[in-house]
Amino acid sequence: MAPLAAGVLAICEGIMLGHPDDDAILAASLPVWDALYTALRAKWLIESRRLTVPPACGKGPSAKVAFVRALLAREAPPRPPG
Repeated sequence: MAPLAAGVLAICEGIMLGHPDDDAILAASLPVWDALYTALRAKWLIESRRLTVPPACGKGPSAKVAFVRALLAREAPPRPPG
């Protein structure tokens, strides 16, 4: 199993084990999937445009975080068909 798949499986199982019903599982899951989607979308944008990201440094939001936030803010997420 690929490392990313193993991590996603562990997250899924942890959320399911830690919450008593479907509603609680869903409520706990949505921020995790939103974060994963955003991280993968940022990675794709950076790689597809061959951008150079400034290095992380210091505490708090670094130049790297500011750069990626600005990139994502300029790019509207794709809309689902229909």
